[in-house]
Amino acid sequence: GFYIAPDSKIALMAMESGPIVMNLDNFREGLKLPEKLGRGGSVCLLGDGTRAAMIVNDFTLKIWDLKTGNVIKTADLAERDSTNKFGVVCGSADGKYVYLNGKLDNDDLLNVVEVATCKIVQRCSFAGPRGPYVAHHGNQMAFRTGTEVYVVALPALPK
Repeated sequence: GFYIAPDSKIALMAMESGPIVMNLDNFREGLKLPEKLGRGGSVCLLGDGTRAAMIVNDFTLKIWDLKTGNVIKTADLAERDSTNKFGVVCGSADGKYVYLNGKLDNDDLLNVVEVATCKIVQRCSFAGPRGPYVAHHGNQMAFRTGTEVYVVALPALPK
């Protein structure tokens, strides 16, 4: 994945060897997060782009400070909440939530995790496999299969 911060000054690239922050003013590599994503690992920017969320070892959520390169929070997500590994989909525009995908009983799940507590605060289930996430806008997310794109309207986030 490749994510550009709202101010367009930095980008975050998901690399197998670990996420890299790119300075978009001079197109040079900046901070390298010292956590290997491995194949299929996932990462995203949160809010204003000063933090990132990533899943490591299939069930561990980490929140990183991109200015210091330090881990802010680590949370082991329960394997019972997804029979498949979790993956980061995206962060909310305000940086308060991160969306994680998963699978349970062959249905796709979208888990909404509150960044401050690293707790799942909302879960949406979609019957049958929808395929990978491709985009979001407001409360709508698009998923694709080999031949179709599905747009799903999500319930309002908790207040």
